[in-house]
Amino acid sequence: MRNFIVKYVFVLVFLILPQAAFAACNGQDVVNELRRVGISTELDEFDDGIWYLKVWRDGDSTRVYVDADDGDMTFRSWYGEDWQVSLRLANAINDAYRYVQAVIDKDGDMIISYYHNNFDEGCSQHLKEHTRAWWDLEDAIEGYMRNRIQ
Repeated sequence: MRNFIVKYVFVLVFLILPQAAFAACNGQDVVNELRRVGISTELDEFDDGIWYLKVWRDGDSTRVYVDADDGDMTFRSWYGEDWQVSLRLANAINDAYRYVQAVIDKDGDMIISYYHNNFDEGCSQHLKEHTRAWWDLEDAIEGYMRNRIQ
């Protein structure tokens, strides 16, 4: 009987623990951490389980979406007619850069997205690194687009 109870408690711990281990991610915590490491950021809003933030670099902003349940992050930038966007360009970017997604929206703008799964508890413990990785990808993609425009 004692052996059964130990096994029962052991199983219950494994059923309950995963839900408790992945605590919610608060957008203000993300903003505070990014500001702490010197990244200019602002909390925009919270809607339908997603925190909407903006981060700035050299006057340009990027939208960051943070899932409140698990801390997954999506970075997005928009490119308009100044960049001579086209479906051909979006497909070329998707082919050249496997870590981003380029799509054309209903207004004809191109949206470049970089998605990061969070495996940390709560918010990601590597916010600075993810933001800088996005900026490196954004720089590379903009260079790629400039070369195709010329």
